[in-house]
Amino acid sequence: MELKVLDYILVPAGLLLMVTYHLWLLCRIVKQPNKTVIGINSINRRFWVQAMMEDAPKNGVLPVQTLRNNIMASTLLASTAITLCSLIALLMTSGTK
Repeated sequence: MELKVLDYILVPAGLLLMVTYHLWLLCRIVKQPNKTVIGINSINRRFWVQAMMEDAPKNGVLPVQTLRNNIMASTLLASTAITLCSLIALLMTSGTK
């Protein structure tokens, strides 16, 4: 088989597999949230927010600092992912001849 024909088969198959998995995950999160990490984290966040709201004078700045730390961590991870993707793309395009 030619490489072009193989690309025409494998790329859509990979995309279809990825879309199918995400649809399955979405249905699982909606119907059975206790059986996924995303659902369990969501439930735990609700409990945490409720606990922070009940004792607002005692907790003070803790919720704001926690949110700031989460935003900083996600920004760092996103920057690292973009850097790694750029490096991989650079290495793939600069082949040795």
